Amino acid sequence: MLARAADEVEAAVRDEVRPTISTLAEAKAFSAAAARLHRTVSVHIKVDTGMGRLGADPGAARELVTRMQACPA
Repeated sequence: MLARAADEVEAAVRDEVRPTISTLAEAKAFSAAAARLHRTVSVHIKVDTGMGRLGADPGAARELVTRMQACPA
């Protein structure tokens, strides 16, 4: 996961930026920021397509989506 400062996450939510998410930790950070701002955040889920550089493991993507849907915001 790329490290994102809490103020950057909150600014993205406030400015309605659609972040690219590939881990549950990222989803939780954006959900927490959205909850603080009384908003919801739409995300793009990045799945690794074979280069091994960015994105969720394809075999774990379905579980990631399911767990992200449980995030409150």
